[in-house]
Amino acid sequence: MLISKVGLRTSEPEAGKNALAAACSAFMLLQGISRSSKGASRINVGKLSGGRGRNIIPDQAYMEIDLRGETTEVNDYLVKRTQEILKGTAQSLDVQLSIEDLGTVYDIKNDPELVEYLKEVASQCPLVKAVTTHSDFGGSEDASIIIKRIQQLFGKCIYFVIGADRTAGHHQPDFDADEAALEIGFEMFKGLIRKINGC
Repeated sequence: MLISKVGLRTSEPEAGKNALAAACSAFMLLQGISRSSKGASRINVGKLSGGRGRNIIPDQAYMEIDLRGETTEVNDYLVKRTQEILKGTAQSLDVQLSIEDLGTVYDIKNDPELVEYLKEVASQCPLVKAVTTHSDFGGSEDASIIIKRIQQLFGKCIYFVIGADRTAGHHQPDFDADEAALEIGFEMFKGLIRKINGC
């Protein structure tokens, strides 16, 4: 996620630089970033705020931007294009810019041995109706940061998804977890731990 704060403090309204106008311009330009042919990608401005009152030129604006690429390469492309747009907009509208990167996600590569273990565990779990080993995830996942670090230290990791009835999709205001899926998840983790430990 990137956060941008755009603005220039001034006590002279006629000399003011409208930070909110700059943020709005950047918002519109971000929607036009071409998607990569090398994998799925998402760009979402989840928060945009600024200004102090209707008769005061906004001296600051604040954006929270979520970028997700199916692979590290796609994610890096999105970050590069986003930063270029933010910097270009700030320069063209003569405002200051600061960017804070709150973490970059990576593509996930499951350990093949753990995949085989999980398939066996799932086949023995009566709560599991079907097992799919390949699917188009369509984006990145925050857990990839932890997975990448563990794998860098020569550990093994696996990421799996449990099907569930949801009120709405992820990252939507009406999303609510299906608690019935928690039991399936618990049984899967329990079975996987037993398998790894030879129980």
